[in-house]
Amino acid sequence: MLQRLEDSAGDIRQAAIECFSSLGAHGMFEDVFYEEIQRIIPDILKRLDASTYYARQTAIKCLSILGAHRQFDDQVLRAIPTIFELLNDPEKDVRQAAIEFYSRLEAQ
Repeated sequence: MLQRLEDSAGDIRQAAIECFSSLGAHGMFEDVFYEEIQRIIPDILKRLDASTYYARQTAIKCLSILGAHRQFDDQVLRAIPTIFELLNDPEKDVRQAAIEFYSRLEAQ
């Protein structure tokens, strides 16, 4: 799976990010995948500006999960201005993910 994070096909990288996001949601990557997560965060941040709504939505959800883990605070904080802009995204699912991101951030 780690090799898929650097795959030349964007949809494969997207699937790998989703997989890591799922692992993070279940608290499974804190120590095991720390370096790998650090390595893919720039790609996740780039996806906030993706042309497809699904990539933007997934990036927001992944950053929301990462925000629950203090070791990723700096990277997640860099995304705040962009996610704020996505509150006005034309796609409802992206707006909903942005709202959930801020709700989760506020709860911490």
